[in-house]
Formats: sequence, structure tokens, C-alpha cells
Amino acid sequence: MVLGIDGLSLFVYGGFQHLLRILSYTDIIKKYGFKKVIVWGSDILINSLTESDLIELVCIKNNDLVSRLIWQRYQLTKLAEKKCDIVFAPGGVYVSNFRPYIAMFQNMLVFDNEQLKGEGFTFLRIKTHILKYFQSYAFNNSNGLIFLSDNAKDYLYANYNNIVNNSTNTIIPIGVDNNHIDINKIKYKEHNIKIPLRILYVSTVMSYKHQWELIAAFSLLIEKGYNVQLHLIGGGDPKFINKIQKSIKILNYHKEIVFYHGKMDHDEVKKYYESADIFAYASSCENLPAIILEAMSYGLPIVSSNLRPMTDIMGKSALYFDHNDINSIAQTIERLINNIELRRKISHELYNRSKSYSWRSCAEQTFSFISNIAKSYNN
Repeated sequence: MVLGIDGLSLFVYGGFQHLLRILSYTDIIKKYGFKKVIVWGSDILINSLTESDLIELVCIKNNDLVSRLIWQRYQLTKLAEKKCDIVFAPGGVYVSNFRPYIAMFQNMLVFDNEQLKGEGFTFLRIKTHILKYFQSYAFNNSNGLIFLSDNAKDYLYANYNNIVNNSTNTIIPIGVDNNHIDINKIKYKEHNIKIPLRILYVSTVMSYKHQWELIAAFSLLIEKGYNVQLHLIGGGDPKFINKIQKSIKILNYHKEIVFYHGKMDHDEVKKYYESADIFAYASSCENLPAIILEAMSYGLPIVSSNLRPMTDIMGKSALYFDHNDINSIAQTIERLINNIELRRKISHELYNRSKSYSWRSCAEQTFSFISNIAKSYNN
């Protein structure tokens, strides 16, 4: 069998890393009967992969949304008919006439109208509504649909049942890189006036990520006399970045205690995971956040918004807050600041939970599912 992968919409994070990881397991690809995998993608994606007898790489230029749709509709259809037995569209948009194909649902924001309202009237909101139309079409007409989490599947079945009922679907969680840390050697700092406890939040800066609520809650901790620092990492919408920078400027008037580091590559972020004492996650719209899995894999005690899928992933092994209530956020973080044994317990439990998220398992399930759909369709 020959598998075609449309990776044109994948850039740097999310589905980009997902595809890089699963394509690295060439033994699994061959195990499920694929003699060739053709990847169409941007130069960023293609340059991140290695061509071989198994994997053929094709760089596609002019990679804006309209160009991608036109290429997919006309060029991909012709190419796939000549060369492929099945096509995988991990970006979730597919308008080609070629069948069979597998789509994947990654971005919850596309289908969450309530969260989108918080973005205001922006280009992102317009683009997201366009994506919603095309992803709905792709999901409805797919031969197979991959969900990353129970939460994502439950949400679409509850709110958009008409677009998911026609295809065979499955749930395949993403993996997390093994950091090879010794959880028993992690040292947990007592709160004291000399060395600040470092609280870390890694996420894009958007309305539904609630960085400013976290900053407001942090100011309550400072008022109570806690010696803590807040480190925020992630690029995002300039409007919301400006908003958190104004909040930080007010809070840092006498002393630097909140730091916004902007967008960083993964190796840089790793240093902050390793030096943090507590990880906070305030998002209110997620599918299966890789950042949570990463924080768990570094053995960090986590406080999080009390919503799915965070509660599914971490269960009773984390502490939860109401992301709209700054008192709730502050009080939850305060519990961890004052209880070093609780931090240790949460750290160990979450680290052990992270081990169940394997990229090899993700690859195994993904290529097995694609192979089964191809065989079923052709039979």
C-alpha cells in the first residue's frame, strides 16, 4: 500500500510535531503494509523530515489557505489517484475527490463558539469560522476520523453529531517525549523569603488561555507576602500580549516578579521546565494539550483549570481551580506553596501518569487504523 499525507497546514507545533514523531517509527509503518509514504508539505515540514526508500517528500509552495484548498481539490486528487491507496489529512481540512481518506480532529477552538467570542472581531475569528466550514465538510465525508481524546469525541457528538456520524472513528492520544529524569532525585524547595518559588505557565497568549487572570491571582499571593515568581512563555495574539504586558508592568512596579518571555523554541523551554517549582495551566478550551503532558513528564506539580480534558488526563493527581475566579486560582496555588509534601505527591503521580502517553503507541494505533480503513474500503 501507498499512503499519501497532506501536511500542508502543519506548522511547527501541534500536528507538525505529531506527524514528525509518528513518521519516525518506520518499523511500524512497514508492519502495517505500507511500502511507501508520500508527504506533501511546506518547506518547513519537508526540511524537518528525512527522505528514504520508505518516505518520499514533496515540497509545495504558495502555502496560504486558498492555495492549499485549490491544490488539494485539483492537484492532490490527480496525484493520489495515480500513486496512493489512501490519504491522511492530519490538519483536518480535505476537499479532494480522492477516496478513501482519514481526517484528524485537533483544534477544539474551531468548534467552540463560546470561546471564540472572547477573541473579539479579529482575523483569527474569521479564519476559524472558515476552518469550521471546511473541517465539518471533511469530517462528514471522511472514511475514518481520528480523535485525540475522549473529551474531543464527546464534544463533537454532543454538539455536532451530524458531521461525525457517517465515518468510522477512533481515539488515539498523542505521546510525550521521555525526559529520562529520576523522579526520586527531584528536590522540592520549601517556601522562604530568600529563594522565590518559580511558577511556570507555557501557552500561546489568547483570550481562552487566561494569562491575565493568572497574573491577577498572582498579585493576591504577593499581597499576602509570598516570595514567588511567575514565568509566562508563549507567542500569540499581539492584542492579548499587550494586555498581559500592561498587567505585568503594574505588578512589577517595585520589583520584577512576573516575567513574560515570549515565544521560545523547545530547547529553551526545557530549561524553564527543569527550574520551575509549580506549573499552572489556566486554559478553558483544549483537545489534548501537549504542554500538560510535557509538564507531567518533567515531574512538575500542577494546578489547572477544572475542565476537561485536564481533569481526564490528571484525575485526582492535580489541584484544580475555576479559571474565571482569581481567588480560586490564588488559593489553589497557595495550597501547593505551603505544602511541600503535597507537591511531592502530585509530582510523582503525574510523572507516572505521563508514562502512559507514548509516541510509539500513537504511531502503532494510527497506522493500524489507516491500514484497516484502506483495506476495508478496497475490499
